[in-house]
Amino acid sequence: MTPRRILVLAIRAIGDMVLVTPAIRALAEAFPGASLSVVTEAFAADIFEANPRIGKVHVIDRWAQRKLPWRERLSMSLDWMRTVRRGDYDVVVDLFCGPRSAQMAVASGAPVRVAEGIRGRRFFYTRTVDVEHAGRHLLEQKMQIVEAVTGPVPVPEPEIFLRDEERAEADRRLHEIAGDSGRPFAGLFPGAGWMHKRWPAERFATLGNMLAASGWRVVVFGGTRDVEACREVESGMNPAPLMLTGIRRLRETIALVDRMGLFVSNDTGPMHIAAGLGIPTVGIFGPSDPVLYGPRGRQVRIVASRFPCSPCPQDESTCHIHGKRPRECMEAIPVSAVFEAATGIAG
Repeated sequence: MTPRRILVLAIRAIGDMVLVTPAIRALAEAFPGASLSVVTEAFAADIFEANPRIGKVHVIDRWAQRKLPWRERLSMSLDWMRTVRRGDYDVVVDLFCGPRSAQMAVASGAPVRVAEGIRGRRFFYTRTVDVEHAGRHLLEQKMQIVEAVTGPVPVPEPEIFLRDEERAEADRRLHEIAGDSGRPFAGLFPGAGWMHKRWPAERFATLGNMLAASGWRVVVFGGTRDVEACREVESGMNPAPLMLTGIRRLRETIALVDRMGLFVSNDTGPMHIAAGLGIPTVGIFGPSDPVLYGPRGRQVRIVASRFPCSPCPQDESTCHIHGKRPRECMEAIPVSAVFEAATGIAG
């Protein structure tokens, strides 16, 4: 069967959405005549904006829904199921197989519903895949699910699209704060959603000073949760870096990252964004697994410390079980190693 309408369910974090763009591209290229829609979280939807392979992005906001009375939550969930049903989809590909997306898959009524074969949810789908996890990147795992529909296909790199006006606005903002220095920009992202994944801010500051001495104009990035870490980096740098902190819109961050000549980050969403844009990217890893979550792109490097307890459970502190201090694995990564990776990839 050649599908006419395909729905991809991709309900997860920002970095994960960057890493599923190859799966979306593979579906679009395998079925060029089909319309392709995506369901995703509100905070991650900007990753798919302007993507010419996607006809429509359906946005759900689970964080907002959780604050509502149960009757309103139920009503919204039923509305979502009806919206998916009206889509008249031939194929539904559920990339993360969560409880919500499994219900959406069934509600769609699509004759082909594909997902990983997770215990207790197989009956929601018409076709399940026994995904190989050991030693395989998340991107490759999701491609295995897609290939149940497309057949074997080459694995594309992640991709993010920007409009010309977004690039122009980013250039305007950088010119406003930096002037015409003529030096390339090096972005540093010292934040992370989980404190254990943060390389010490003073190390970022030292790295920034070394990059500045090598001719780079250093830019410190941060979202609303990263302001304190960014200020710590700023206080340790001389000359002071350019500060782009407290940015609320993800598209704005994407456009500004796109103007960097180098990006150095902890394991977090902006790291994957930079790699997806083709920016030379260095990812710093300690408690998380670079084999599973490392940045993927044409120009990436990973600097990691491998303790016997690495990787540890995501968002769960087990350091005391192994006789370690929190973030000891991140503190074991020297500035020299990150600087060498950065200058090696970006020149």
